[in-house]
Amino acid sequence: MTPDQVSYLVFGIVIIIALVFDMGLFSKRNTAITIKTALWQSIFWVALGLGYFVFLLFEENQTIALEYLSAYLMEKSLSIDNIFVFILIFNAFRIKEIYYGRSILLGVLMAIVFRVIFITLGVELVARFGWILYIFGAFLIYTGIKMFTASDDEEFDPKTHPVYKWMKKVLP
Repeated sequence: MTPDQVSYLVFGIVIIIALVFDMGLFSKRNTAITIKTALWQSIFWVALGLGYFVFLLFEENQTIALEYLSAYLMEKSLSIDNIFVFILIFNAFRIKEIYYGRSILLGVLMAIVFRVIFITLGVELVARFGWILYIFGAFLIYTGIKMFTASDDEEFDPKTHPVYKWMKKVLP
């Protein structure tokens, strides 16, 4: 096996074991997560991510390991805002605290799947149709303007949204 194949194989195995471990131990059903528990879980996940960096340092080369570390730190910093989004969503839908762990786990798993799909699709679209970046950019500018000009008087009731109604039927 080439070093790249070994790295991908180890990465895949570690992810699968970590998810099984997380679903079996960390995400106990109907248990509220304490600050202490959250701290230990965070230490575990960060140590796992940095451990893979050390693995890449020895298995691959310094450039690949630093590229991984850069991407890991970027993703970590971008994920901080997700905490606030989770809090807003949980409060809007009045999700009980004991269900936070499972809800977040399912959300993360769905995010991984959708991220793989959309990144793969996006890379393919950009590779075939370079001009599509202008459409994506225009969409970002449009949504930025809509967010900036939105009035605080407008109340959003998520329970009236069709996606909520559909999910209420599928996931009561």
